[in-house]
Amino acid sequence: MVSACGGRPANPPASACEAPFAQGEFGSNYAVVATLSHPPAVGETATLTVGVCAKEAARSVVSVRLRDGFEWRTPPDGTTVTSRPAPYGGCEQTAAGEWGLSALTPVELVGTVVATKAGPAELGGFAEAVAADVPLPGNSAYLYLTVGADRDSSHFGYPEDDGDTASSATGTPPPSPVCG
Repeated sequence: MVSACGGRPANPPASACEAPFAQGEFGSNYAVVATLSHPPAVGETATLTVGVCAKEAARSVVSVRLRDGFEWRTPPDGTTVTSRPAPYGGCEQTAAGEWGLSALTPVELVGTVVATKAGPAELGGFAEAVAADVPLPGNSAYLYLTVGADRDSSHFGYPEDDGDTASSATGTPPPSPVCG
């Protein structure tokens, strides 16, 4: 599990049902936890686990999204993988499946991913109710990491910006790749 700042928390929950459910205005009926065995270097694999816990029983879609720079080596059992252009260039792959989740019973999706290029990366796990008329707000968990050429240069969290590097952002969006 990785915190919002990208560092590893001291004591990740043993299951998604031990993670806190969001409360208040941004409350959710799902707790979602994402873990990665280690930050891989380019060409290396790592085990990605997304745990989900529903407060109430519901037919649910659970999905795991890999942004550009990661690909599935072995997607989680029971999922179908789709690929599409990512918002900031490259392709993203999503492994998704539909399950009848029991109340307060953790479910884990486990797959093997491979890092395909160096740089910042984002991996995400998502859960939402299937029926549109069921008022069960979904939830998500993200992993942020930096992939390096070797394991010593790979780490959780994004790279530090020194402020001296010119931004690569332009007013022209990147061309849409052919994903498939």
